[in-house]
Amino acid sequence: MGKKLPYILAFIVPFIAYSPTLLGTFYYDDNVVFFGHQVKVLAEDPLSVFSASTHYLPGAPRSIHVFFLLLIYKAFGAAPLPYHVFNLLLHSGTTLLVFLLLRRIFTPVRDEGPDLEGKEPVAPEVPVAPLIGSLLFGLHPIHVESLTFVTLGGTDVFYTFWALLSLMCYIWFRDSALRGPKNYALLVASALAFYFALLSKESAISFVLAYPLTEFVLRKKGYLWALPHAAVLVFLKRGLVLGIAPAVVREVAQAAPGAPGAAAGPEAILKSLGFFMKSLLVPYPHMPFIKEFGSAPVLYAFAAMAVLWLIAGIVFRKRVIAYSALWFVGVSAPYLFVPTVAANIAITAERYIYAPSVAVAFVGAWAVMAASGKERLKSLVMPAAVFVLVAYSVLGAVYFYQAWRSEEAFWGYAIKTNPEYVSAHTNLASIEFEKGNRQRAKDILIEGLGKRKGMPAEFAQTAYTLGSIYREEGDLWRAEGYFLQSLQYAGYEFSFTALGFLYLDTGRPERAKWAFEGALKFRQSPRSLAGLALAHLRLGDKQKAGVYARGAYKLARDPELRAFAARLMKEASK
Repeated sequence: MGKKLPYILAFIVPFIAYSPTLLGTFYYDDNVVFFGHQVKVLAEDPLSVFSASTHYLPGAPRSIHVFFLLLIYKAFGAAPLPYHVFNLLLHSGTTLLVFLLLRRIFTPVRDEGPDLEGKEPVAPEVPVAPLIGSLLFGLHPIHVESLTFVTLGGTDVFYTFWALLSLMCYIWFRDSALRGPKNYALLVASALAFYFALLSKESAISFVLAYPLTEFVLRKKGYLWALPHAAVLVFLKRGLVLGIAPAVVREVAQAAPGAPGAAAGPEAILKSLGFFMKSLLVPYPHMPFIKEFGSAPVLYAFAAMAVLWLIAGIVFRKRVIAYSALWFVGVSAPYLFVPTVAANIAITAERYIYAPSVAVAFVGAWAVMAASGKERLKSLVMPAAVFVLVAYSVLGAVYFYQAWRSEEAFWGYAIKTNPEYVSAHTNLASIEFEKGNRQRAKDILIEGLGKRKGMPAEFAQTAYTLGSIYREEGDLWRAEGYFLQSLQYAGYEFSFTALGFLYLDTGRPERAKWAFEGALKFRQSPRSLAGLALAHLRLGDKQKAGVYARGAYKLARDPELRAFAARLMKEASK
């Protein structure tokens, strides 16, 4: 095996194994957030991605990822393939970085002292253990969601790539002293890559602990060299802390008193940890996007396994085992604590396991090295490794074709595996409605409103969608009821706007005024401004009608809406 072949295999094998994801489409937030919002706001000026301050807009966490997606949009438009190629290349690059990290950990540089097993450093001809370990990460079937879900899943791949690149630059910087003067450019590159990771996803905050932990596993003692990364974190605290916390609080505060779901208690931390551990060790069956916790005793048992993992590393003095356990728990931490502050958030999505699953690569590489050193097990190492890697590839391909081959298959599979969540019903109903299956769509939505799990905004969207269907059918009484029910779950801009025009159509301008004012609390929508102008005209207040009509005319981009606002301005001036 040539010297370059392991590097090539670490990159190309995950690309080939996950090539079915190139046939994927766009799902949920891909359409709703990126193409439905971010592209419209930012595509004309991609550099503004670094200047705004609101979530899902530039300057907020994930802005670097949004920036790269916008570059793809500029070059290729809205065809799914380029975005999936981008995700897959990132995943292959991340797997290669995992290989580099493992090779460095398991093969000490000269003059560094004994390796993890107490032996003097001798670089192996073929780095079999690091290669198998990296492929255990690269082929893990839990990554299907991360690779196929362009926006939400791709964000985890993107930030993990930058975080691992930062860690490798840090290690190379620390090694540079063994070859001569320190190469401080590598430390700067490490801090910059960490900065990019933080602007790719806020969860990268946990990687600030990776630098001192790596000092520990490599038997170095320069813990203060990790301070530049902490300084980057402090520099970004406004975006990562002051920007995110109010958004979470807002989400909880908007929930109506009787809305489904409540804030989770501390026990959810253990359940989440158990879910992550179970998904790492037993990656089947899969459940896309929204996860059901499942049996609490089973999850508690898996959570206990994570704790025992760490204890075993300490008791048996296996630094790499302790390191891998700390990596798994530490990188998972941002997701473990979310349920203690936010109501009913789907905190157990499979994409969250992407970065923590690097831990399986450490353990896998260590196991291969340990088994290869025992005569009775040596001959079994490669067959066992190949069997596991092939099984991982098959499970990933089966999962993709079951759940991710189309958006309809995605939501149908989500309902099958998570029947008590509302959001899958809402989105599948929207697809049925677009296909012309109106009654089927209504049945699915009514069934969804009877569920007990999901965020308040998701229940609000479901009721709004059902109200819109009845509105189109001319059943204004039922439509009004569902729009009002939507607002009982959470403040929902579209329900306010729909109610406003319904009240205008039924001769209730005072109620219409109330509804449009509610919609305008979210944003200055030209449609809501035009509706409020019409409501004031019917109430006889031409002065206010003129003000709102001019506002609608100024903001409107749609020619019909602009012409409507112009007519309202003319009528208000009479």
